[in-house]
Amino acid sequence: EDDVDDFVYSFPIGTGNNQFNQVTAAGTDNLINDLISEELLTSSTSGVSYIQGASSLATKIRVPNIEQITTAFDIFTINYATLEISLLDKSYDEDTPFPQTLSLHYLSKFENIDQVLLTPIEGRTITGTLVIDEELGRFGHYEFDVGVYINDLIDNKGLNDESFYLTIPIDQVGSTINTIAIDASILETKLKIHISKYND
Repeated sequence: EDDVDDFVYSFPIGTGNNQFNQVTAAGTDNLINDLISEELLTSSTSGVSYIQGASSLATKIRVPNIEQITTAFDIFTINYATLEISLLDKSYDEDTPFPQTLSLHYLSKFENIDQVLLTPIEGRTITGTLVIDEELGRFGHYEFDVGVYINDLIDNKGLNDESFYLTIPIDQVGSTINTIAIDASILETKLKIHISKYND
């Protein structure tokens, strides 16, 4: 029956010495061990993935079947393309708001996310903007302009080797432990490509 005072303290991560750069699992949990070893597929997590600052926890996004564009159209131009990343409903509130932006990194099979976070590759990182459904007050998502990247994938025939990596804003990734939950179970991640087709 005593009164309870709640205190919330957000501690900064000022240097790399204070970052979480090693994760170990004492048990035999396959999900944790898969995450430590390399990748954890969303098929194992009911379609939910996560990104977190300071731990290098990122979400990898593959774009399947994009090569079908080149077979469906002989002569075409990609006007613009947007990638929509949906957020897990009710995973945020006034005390734990989502950042206004996120960073999306375009990497080849020869690059890794750790290299990008330490030394961002010029022209390979773009910023996405948070969009909230003001009317319903839920189901927010981030939008990224990926038209240049999609054109590059098609022009360089790198349709199966390159991926997008989603992280906390690149200027905050080393100074926060904020976690964001991404939901592809209800609202799928969407790549919208607007194409102009030309007759032969």
